Amino acid sequence: MSLQTYIDNEVPGFAEWDSISEAGNSTVDQIANAGFPERGRYGLRVTVDGTSSAYAEKDYGEMLPAGGDFFFGFWLYIRVLPSGTKAIFEVDDAGTAIAYVNLTSGGLISLTMVDDGGSATTATISIFSGRWNYVVGRVTRATGAATNDGTAELWANNHSVGTLATKDNFNTFENNVGIQVGFPSTGTDGAVLDFDEIKTGTSYPQSWAPEPLTVYPEIRRTLLVAQISTQAVSFADYFIQQTGLPRSNVILLPAAGVGESLASLAQWNTQVEDTIDEWVALATGVFANATTFMLGYLVPGYFTDSGTKYSATSRLMHYGTAFSSMTANALASPATVARLTVSALNAAGQYLAMRIDAFTQANAKTILDDGLNADLIATLRETDILYSDDSAFIADVDTQHLRLETADLT
Repeated sequence: MSLQTYIDNEVPGFAEWDSISEAGNSTVDQIANAGFPERGRYGLRVTVDGTSSAYAEKDYGEMLPAGGDFFFGFWLYIRVLPSGTKAIFEVDDAGTAIAYVNLTSGGLISLTMVDDGGSATTATISIFSGRWNYVVGRVTRATGAATNDGTAELWANNHSVGTLATKDNFNTFENNVGIQVGFPSTGTDGAVLDFDEIKTGTSYPQSWAPEPLTVYPEIRRTLLVAQISTQAVSFADYFIQQTGLPRSNVILLPAAGVGESLASLAQWNTQVEDTIDEWVALATGVFANATTFMLGYLVPGYFTDSGTKYSATSRLMHYGTAFSSMTANALASPATVARLTVSALNAAGQYLAMRIDAFTQANAKTILDDGLNADLIATLRETDILYSDDSAFIADVDTQHLRLETADLT
């Protein structure tokens, strides 16, 4: 990415911004608990009193060339939603709006592009209050006046909201391009938003993620796949809190169903794998370090193909390859037994895959907590049971659990 600006709000006194605008009693604050947690301490908090506007502004002093792309990305935490629909991020040309991101009282986000004769708006997508969401937008200037090839696109959490119909926006880029972050025009009483990790440039801005600590599978190399519903996303945030999973490593599935099993491979592709593909294509920096898929609460665990049921985890172990019921497991019975590393997994062309299998969120949390507690135990207690002789249980599962005993690994 050709980066024009990166604003992390760590520099005191709003020094990374060109100006701060506060109307009435609305405020823009640079405070510690508004910062993106894994990256720094300070973030930008915008609080609205009455309907007065409040925003931070950054000017670039250059015109976007004909046919050029302008990208922007930021992490957004919704503490109190606005009432109605309000612009929360604006790309402007010497103070005149070129494009702006809208947020509604229902938590829907959209993008409007202003052209030489009107405007167009994308479809909307739901984002979540009380958590960090990654928002990216693109505005492409038309190649010339009346060419009607200017476009815009919006992404939420690395999922495309939609692309605007082509328009003539050539003359809207005549002067200086800049951004306004907060509530640029008017706000709604009590609305509170936090912004951080703000990037602009000429290509899709990658969300920041911490570097892995080791070459082995670990939490920073884990991708949590989450069904997009209030309870499932709440569990994903609990998973982050309990394990230290980076927020940038969560893949939300807007199209995924809630059932235990999907009826076909086509449904699996449409509801799950196509979205993972889209996310991987955008979050290339995070995916380059990934070794492990964790399927979260409510993500389907199986799909059926030609009358046979297959597990989602076995499919994701071979992510990136064409589906085949005869695909071999290169990690099974290797000639040389060794600890798994990134290079070993890459050589096998495979990933590790796991799933939280629970019917309620409380049970999902219990499974996670028990796993974390077990990880703290140096030796398994004699009373721990890793298998079951119960006939009802045996009849209900496709495979049997085995008790494994090993010598100390060196």
